[in-house]
Amino acid sequence: MTKRIAPGNPRTCGICTLPGTTVVTTEREVDAGGTECARPVAWSHPAGYNDAMAGGVFDDAPADPKDPVMTVPSDAPWYRDGLRFECTQCGNCCSGFPGFVWINDDELRAIAEHTGKSIGEIRLMHTRLYAGRLSLSEFANGDCTFFDPRTRGCSIYEARPTQCRTWPFWRSNIESPEAWERTGESCPGVNQGDFIPLEEIEMRVGQREM
Repeated sequence: MTKRIAPGNPRTCGICTLPGTTVVTTEREVDAGGTECARPVAWSHPAGYNDAMAGGVFDDAPADPKDPVMTVPSDAPWYRDGLRFECTQCGNCCSGFPGFVWINDDELRAIAEHTGKSIGEIRLMHTRLYAGRLSLSEFANGDCTFFDPRTRGCSIYEARPTQCRTWPFWRSNIESPEAWERTGESCPGVNQGDFIPLEEIEMRVGQREM
């Protein structure tokens, strides 16, 4: 979380030792460990100052690229430190409510190969056409056509479509902390297990939206 603090009374700069230098604008940030810190983002230098006087290293951030706070852009998403998720195979995302699981030709072929059935049979028995797009079909109770109620698992788990593989990292689920918590109300794997890093989350979101 980052917010800009309006310029107030100048303070002595904590990273520039040039006499007379003051910080006129700061950002307050919270790092991954929960520690709040102030980041100087604008300086007021004494007359005659130039970069050479400070060794040429001063810009809008310290020179050390390993600093985790300074290298994170202020417009980074709220989940920039990652999110915890571990699939519990509860089956909640596959059952109990109607919806669409969009699939493409490659995914249709993968399902056919996994089940040992022909593409035509999979298309006929397990899919439906809606608005020109192909979706997995579902039972009257909202369960996915490949959901096994006895095991509460997916019968084609290894060949499941991208939409299923990327759950719960859909744009609508991570647009805000509140949306993520709402997702956790029906998905017990949310906030469980290891952290999924930002890069992995963004990759899954991108795959989902292709």
